[in-house]
Amino acid sequence: MPLRILLLNLLFSLTCSAQRLVGAEYFFDTDPGFGNGTSLTITSGDSILQNASIATNGLSPGFHYVYIRIKDSIGIWSLSESYRFYLYEQEVTTPSITNMELFMVNDPGFGNGFAVTVTTGDSIYEVLTSSLVTATTGSKRLYSRIKDAGGHWSMYESDPFYVYDSITINTKLTKGEYFYDTDPGLGNGIPLTFSAADSFVFSLPVSISGLTNGSHKAYIRFLNDLGEWSMYEHATFFVTPDVQSSLKLESVEYFFDTDPGYGNGFPLIFSPFDSIDLLSTIGIWSLDSGYHQVYIRVKDISGIWSFYESYSFYVCNDLPIASFTNSSFGLTANLNNSTTGADKYKWYFGDGGTSQQASPNYTYLIGGTYHILLFAYNGNCPIYDSVSADVTLSPILQVIAGANVACAFDSLQVSIATSEIYGTNNKFYIQLSDVAGSFASPVTLDSFATTKSILSSVYLPGSVTPGSKYRIRVKSTNPVVTSADNGTDITINPATVSDFNFTGDTVICSSENLLLQGRKGSNLSYQWFLNNQKLIGAVTQDFQAFLQGNYRLQITNIFGCKHLSNKTVFLTVKPVPVTPEIAGTSMVARSQTGTYSVGPGTIGSVYKWFISGGTQIAGADSATITVQWDNMPIQGKVEVEEMGANGCIGERKTLNISVALGIANPSLPSTVVAYPNPFQDSTCLILSRGVSSEVIIKIVDAKGTQINSRKFENINTSTPLSIPLDLNLSPKGIYLIQVQMGNKFYYLRVLHQ
Repeated sequence: MPLRILLLNLLFSLTCSAQRLVGAEYFFDTDPGFGNGTSLTITSGDSILQNASIATNGLSPGFHYVYIRIKDSIGIWSLSESYRFYLYEQEVTTPSITNMELFMVNDPGFGNGFAVTVTTGDSIYEVLTSSLVTATTGSKRLYSRIKDAGGHWSMYESDPFYVYDSITINTKLTKGEYFYDTDPGLGNGIPLTFSAADSFVFSLPVSISGLTNGSHKAYIRFLNDLGEWSMYEHATFFVTPDVQSSLKLESVEYFFDTDPGYGNGFPLIFSPFDSIDLLSTIGIWSLDSGYHQVYIRVKDISGIWSFYESYSFYVCNDLPIASFTNSSFGLTANLNNSTTGADKYKWYFGDGGTSQQASPNYTYLIGGTYHILLFAYNGNCPIYDSVSADVTLSPILQVIAGANVACAFDSLQVSIATSEIYGTNNKFYIQLSDVAGSFASPVTLDSFATTKSILSSVYLPGSVTPGSKYRIRVKSTNPVVTSADNGTDITINPATVSDFNFTGDTVICSSENLLLQGRKGSNLSYQWFLNNQKLIGAVTQDFQAFLQGNYRLQITNIFGCKHLSNKTVFLTVKPVPVTPEIAGTSMVARSQTGTYSVGPGTIGSVYKWFISGGTQIAGADSATITVQWDNMPIQGKVEVEEMGANGCIGERKTLNISVALGIANPSLPSTVVAYPNPFQDSTCLILSRGVSSEVIIKIVDAKGTQINSRKFENINTSTPLSIPLDLNLSPKGIYLIQVQMGNKFYYLRVLHQ
């Protein structure tokens, strides 16, 4: 329960020397010593106006005092301000302020004052504009109080005001004055200077020169442009020397409601000291029922009396005595109020619900044990009596079977029906009778952790004896309730048992399979499952498994009872390596060396090569090899098998090789030659005799496709002509060179390797 307090201009509680307020603290009931209270954060200044929320955690129910004090910049603590409050025994909800009313002179009773609309909340700050009819002009006092959502009225606050015989609008304030202790008469105070305005806020330094040490009052008032003076506002303060020795306290007195004058109150006994922490009991037996104020003040040995501290309280001479009895039906609690001496009631039902009826009937949403609490009030008295009792309620519970025929080793749909919400951690247990419908020794089929109705399925064990008189029921745990049975006989047919074997290894390559063999029997049908999903078309007793995953078998008997095998087998399928096609020239010359590969190869794979018409001379079991072809024109072949790191062998790849007759043209050795030949990337074509002035050269690959054609001018036909040939961008292999000189053609084979 938080308290909200207002720290308001506490400067006058210290001294009128120019110090700043730098700290604040509060404590409950007992003073822990300066600086040992709970700190409050404030904005440093010579005065403060601040809201603060104070928690009451750890305080016992009943009356308490909260004290607050502040410290200035030289380390001097003020006297503490105190506020009395009442902490209720149990606060089920956090009441918010809902109503406010005003009255003047005489209290008309709770709820009979002038109603004021407020914004609901746990605290309010309102600027009020209200029209209250009054018959006379002059000084008046306005009283206000509020009511919370629980129907409790607060004590009243009062403020003085003045009623004029007429109201003039749009007037401005033109002058102001202040004075100390004694009114010198209108216009005779110390003047205040400001610009005329209808309202203003200002800070004004005032002089306290000439004032004696001790208690004083400062007054301020204003004049409007019609010559009318306002009522004065006043504040009490204390003047002390800048350096003051600590004086012991000599007397303490208190009085009720009206000040009898200094020294005329009721004395309290204490030991003289410079400060006291006094716990005393004072009698209120002479006071009538209603609101009262108690005042207390102290006097030091120099004869100076302090300001008084005041506390509001209410005297109740007639206290209520709370009591009630209860009965219940289902989730409804019937409450019979037997309280005496009360005229208002507040019920708390333990689930967040409340009522102000005298004897309510309350229906809960869920079953369980609830703590019911009654508060009883007598008239305007803020003190109450309370009584409580625990009530246990049991809801209605029903179970419905989804079918009248079921199979052992199968599931049965059930519905748990209830109109109530059950307690936290509740469980529903579904129970099956014996074959004759008796629940003397029920079998628990399943349990569900839920607080409300549920539709689900329960599993019927294979050990159930086939029969036609079975029943089911449900039990709950919070609260403990047992339902009636489902009301209809259930037939449970005999189960079938699903089982299978397999032949082979459960780890295979993707090119292999595993034979699964189901249990044999008459009038049985089969369905194989992979990863708990039906395999389409897998309805034979035996099944060749080739996909990776978990295999199970479901067998159905003549009654339509199905059973999915408990036995499973997990088949691991290793991937077969995917070998690319062999890269390398397929047309070679006799005794030529060729390089063949299947890409960069796969890490961990081993390659086995098979060569026809040649000899592997390099590469071993790698992805790239070198072959020396035979010196005769034959049909050759290069083959490879890849075995992956997992031991699986992929598809054999083949490349057919054509071995050519040769690369020389013996009929024209001295007319057209190439050097070097074979070559890598480029060679030089040499034309030695009978060369005409124009030479045309064409290059044709092994497939007969012309890939280049060039024309040359030969200036000196008496000397050999050397022509460079660049095949750097052309594939490796055999090429045919055609040389045209005039009307003659010459041919030459070259090998680009």
